[in-house]
Amino acid sequence: MKNHEDVLAIVEELKKLYPEGLCSLQYPKPYELLFSVRLAAQCTDERVNMVTPALFARFPTLESLAQADPAEVERQLDVFETSSPSYPLMASLDGCTRWLAEEGSAAFAAWRARLDRFDAAVKDLQKTKVMCFGRDALDAHPCFFAHDSGKILLQIGTEGAAYLRADGFEPEMVCGPNVLAMTSPCDEENALDRLAAVLHAWDEQAVPPAPAAHILPPPGAARCTIAEALLRPAHTVPLADAAGETAAEYIWAYPPGVPLLAPGEEVMPEFLAACRELEAAGTRLKHIGGSGKMELRVMR
Repeated sequence: MKNHEDVLAIVEELKKLYPEGLCSLQYPKPYELLFSVRLAAQCTDERVNMVTPALFARFPTLESLAQADPAEVERQLDVFETSSPSYPLMASLDGCTRWLAEEGSAAFAAWRARLDRFDAAVKDLQKTKVMCFGRDALDAHPCFFAHDSGKILLQIGTEGAAYLRADGFEPEMVCGPNVLAMTSPCDEENALDRLAAVLHAWDEQAVPPAPAAHILPPPGAARCTIAEALLRPAHTVPLADAAGETAAEYIWAYPPGVPLLAPGEEVMPEFLAACRELEAAGTRLKHIGGSGKMELRVMR
């Protein structure tokens, strides 16, 4: 361990090496800088400065922070931290940028050609709808303000998704009748050709899935702000018993991670009924606790 004189010598040497170095983290108290630096390893300094005022207001002393419930601290940090703080992944961004500069134009042109080939191959599907591909042309949806043709939305239901998995295709999302297939310029040359072939085999035996019977009801009343709900004391109840409570965490459908309930929102019976329908249709519901049991943190 360095003594006091060694630490001061290191600081002075750093000042010589970086005479104009400024810390962008905001910290009224010295120990707060320690926590802020740790948080900055997983997100930007700007994001850290957004979350720490509420965090340090909730735990104003080092002692209160040391005695804090780790789950409560984690809930506050989850709002701002990245969900995937992988340093190898972040380092790979440089390699990706170089690849885009050197090979990106050709790779994206080849990807576009594969998507066009897939479009032509699925035109004769009779019972399987491929959104904005084949017979379902993009111009049939004038209300669309944008379309990402690299995301292929199939209306084949959970049985169709299982059929894809059996042939080596893992869907990105399964929600009721909708199955999302993600593509990229890095896919194998024949991947979309194989997908078209599998869809033709499915089409011969498929029964078109029934349209989704559920529509999410309007959100419940906002009884407080999201920030207030995250900071107030809370306890956990079974989701089925949460009607009339005030949510203290999010519930979302994953994938793709779309929030269905927000902190501070009243939990309505109609929302609980919609959740049961979503689960029955094969949609996985998640919450921050992630226990596998459908529970919900609600305000006391």
